[in-house]
Amino acid sequence: MPLNVLIVHKELGDRKLIEGVLRSFGLRVQAIADSTQAASLVKKKKFDGIFLDAELPKLDGLELARRIRSSP
Repeated sequence: MPLNVLIVHKELGDRKLIEGVLRSFGLRVQAIADSTQAASLVKKKKFDGIFLDAELPKLDGLELARRIRSSP
């Protein structure tokens, strides 16, 4: 069963690059730009790994990481 990975990055080009590399290893990838959407998503879905941009609009990467760590 492939690993599920979430990418949260504001730059489309960077998201696509990371997504392409991870998919080439057979991982399931969901890539989004919205940090508040990501915070909501991790409450509903389990991810094996999450790649965060440190400088996200709305919730910055550090605050998002704190919320992710406190989620089930």
